[in-house]
Amino acid sequence: MRSLLFVPGDSERKLEKGFEAGADVVIVDLEDSVAGANKGAARGTAAGFISNQR
Repeated sequence: MRSLLFVPGDSERKLEKGFEAGADVVIVDLEDSVAGANKGAARGTAAGFISNQR
C-alpha cells in the first residue's frame, strides 16, 4: 500500500473523484470532513455510492 486518500462522504461528486484518483486505499470520511448537519445524509450518500460501485 503506497497511498491513502480521505474523501468526504457527503458528496457523490467528491466520492467519484476520490475513487478515480488512483490511490491504493480510499477512506470515506463521515466525521471530520462533513458538517454536523450533513452527517446523517453523508452515511446514506456514501453507502449508496459504494453499493453502486461494487
